[in-house]
Formats: sequence, structure tokens, C-alpha cells
Amino acid sequence: MRDNWINFFEFANSGGGGSAWPEVLQATQNSNGAYDFRIWNPPTSEDDEPNYIEWSSDEPVFAAEILEQLTEGLVDRGIQKVFVLEAAAALLPHLPKVDGTLLKNSMRKLLKVDQALREDTHLLPKRVRKLIEQLKGATARR
Repeated sequence: MRDNWINFFEFANSGGGGSAWPEVLQATQNSNGAYDFRIWNPPTSEDDEPNYIEWSSDEPVFAAEILEQLTEGLVDRGIQKVFVLEAAAALLPHLPKVDGTLLKNSMRKLLKVDQALREDTHLLPKRVRKLIEQLKGATARR
């Protein structure tokens, strides 16, 4: 991932106005191991600005803080907090194993303390719900 932005989560954002447009969450890993995130708005017509960035992280974060950055970016765009878990799950295959483990630990802790989030997990795709069940199971065994 070094110095190259990867697209790992795409979503439609309506901004409350009725029409929706695509937005893409991107990540890159810096040479020091920290990650930057941004939400890119791909053009849907010739009149659109080609590389419009809707949101970007204020500063790079290490793996233990990824979930906080994803939450900040998606909630800033009006996306329900539960979908941060879907974005995190989509990022996992792109991370080094150690960083993936740290992100899973963050997800596990968030699920443990956020009752409202746990109640909304039915909104997530089946593959993400399966990961969440595995994370809960790991918590129960501890």
C-alpha cells in the first residue's frame, strides 16, 4: 500500500437531498507505517471535478487508531456509524497481519461498549455480520 491510494469501500451518499452519488474511501500507508485516509468523489459526468476529495484525515494514524479515523470520516459524511464496521472489514485484507489484528481488536472493543451499534449490525452485509460474530466469540473466550 505504500504511497499508493487504494480504494477499499464505496458507498452512495445522498446528503439528504434525494439524489445519491458515489463516494470512495481510500487509504495509503506511509513509510513510517502510519495510515492516511480520504473520501474521494469520483466524477459521474464530464462537468465534475476529476479528483474531488470530500474528506481527508487531519494527520496519519497508526493501526490502533484506524477505526477512529474511519468513524470520523464516514460520520462526517452523514453515514450511519454501523457502516464503519463494514468499511473496516473491507480494509482488513489490505493491511499487514499485525495491523489487521489491531484493527480487529478496535472493532471488538467498540462492539463491546456500544449497545446501539450492536443493535444495528443487522443492517450490515452477511460477510460483515459473520466477522462480527467471530469477534464477539473471541471476546467471549477471553
